[in-house]
Amino acid sequence: MPGRSLVWRPRLQAILCGVWLAVPAGCSRARPVQGPGDHFAAEAAGPSDELRDASDFIEKTRREDRIPSVAVAVARGGSVVWEQGFGEADRERHLPATPHTLYGLASVTKTITASALGTLRDRGALDLDRPVNDYLGGAKLWSPRWDAAATVRRVANHTAGLASYDSACYADEPDCDRSRDEMIRRYGAVFWRPGDHFDYSNLGYGILGEIVAHLSGRTYFEAVKDAVFDPLGMAECAPDLSAGVAPHYEQDGPRAAAQEELAQGASSLACSADALIRFGMFHLEDDAMTAGSVEADGGLRYALGWWIDEHAHRVRLVFASGGTTHSGALLYLVPSQPIAIAVLVNGGTPRLGDIADHILAALLPGAPSQQLAGEPPPQTDRLAELAGTWTGAIHTYAGDQPVTLLVSAAGSARVSIGQGPLAPAERARWTGRPVLFRAHGDVGTPDANRRRPYRLGFELYPDDDRLEGAVTTWQEPGARGGGVLSYPVTLTRAAR
Repeated sequence: MPGRSLVWRPRLQAILCGVWLAVPAGCSRARPVQGPGDHFAAEAAGPSDELRDASDFIEKTRREDRIPSVAVAVARGGSVVWEQGFGEADRERHLPATPHTLYGLASVTKTITASALGTLRDRGALDLDRPVNDYLGGAKLWSPRWDAAATVRRVANHTAGLASYDSACYADEPDCDRSRDEMIRRYGAVFWRPGDHFDYSNLGYGILGEIVAHLSGRTYFEAVKDAVFDPLGMAECAPDLSAGVAPHYEQDGPRAAAQEELAQGASSLACSADALIRFGMFHLEDDAMTAGSVEADGGLRYALGWWIDEHAHRVRLVFASGGTTHSGALLYLVPSQPIAIAVLVNGGTPRLGDIADHILAALLPGAPSQQLAGEPPPQTDRLAELAGTWTGAIHTYAGDQPVTLLVSAAGSARVSIGQGPLAPAERARWTGRPVLFRAHGDVGTPDANRRRPYRLGFELYPDDDRLEGAVTTWQEPGARGGGVLSYPVTLTRAAR
């Protein structure tokens, strides 16, 4: 990552050694890894008066959303000012949540992967502006059309031309293909020109995790531990499936089935709130961490694992976030204050951001307790401009599936996939770029069909008489999770 490296600077060591409840390696007191239910009553402290309302809001949200537990940590001006656990981290064993309980980080894993890349760069092992394929083994990125020489930086900024991806193996699936080389061979397609636009991709960070492991000659977790966790004294971190990590719970209450994420660098780590706040405090010191940011979704910017909101709460907010239906993690940084806030949950909640917002509003008097979304600009549907018959195929490792798309002069669309009949394309629209629609169909790969039922989401970019891009499998509500897979698709206009 640009700017200063993730190295053990004397100034940083002095800051962390003086922090309440933050005692990294190299300081006089070291703490062993703790698991759910381990209690540190002697070190615990309740919230200050300014944070008491935020504490009440957290407990109210936890109960209303039926979240098993929440853990928070807050740092300001170089000191940890509040750490607390709420609820039971393990419902079956009635183990209370503490700031030292390990929680799955979901996509906050990406931010840690990016920090490991920064360490490798500063060791001279990696150039962020060289093609990512230079650092991979036998499995490489490829493209049906574009130059596949996407750089490490573009992969890390989600501008490499990769599309959506999510795949996991459940513990009761012994025949699930866990090969990460096969993951890259099958799904490492550069769908559009590198640098063209932002497209959030778990696969990209899965590939970066493979690079971190490959260049270090160790497993992904061992490499991250060496590059990030050990230098920052983050002893309370582990792979998400490790014993001692708080179980995940589905939104309706039951414990979620354990699953191994194939894209490890995207979503496979677990840390305590106490460990995550150390990571945040380090990055408060790293002024250049968001240099070279790119325009992302929703008016935000993105740089090497970090989202940037220039106007949230009337300050510049840098944050890392991740969430599923059964876990969530959020790390807020306000470098100008400086403030860091870590929030971890082991159940799904749409209000994870509200929890962090309430804490931040308590620390910034006069700031709104929630971010205000502006009205989106009006958009005109131009799909009728593409009227005609388009034919082509979805290209998969198991073979091609024919596709026919009919666009009427009135701007409606029908689509046929494989040998299926023509059917209305759902939510079909084109407001400039890309063409978007959904359909039911079968892409014909064993990977996708392990996760039925699913819909297909098309994202196609017009280029004269061609439509090309990606089709992605999106699971129907209630289907077993772990199967968002993208394949190249190319259509040409057969008739107007």
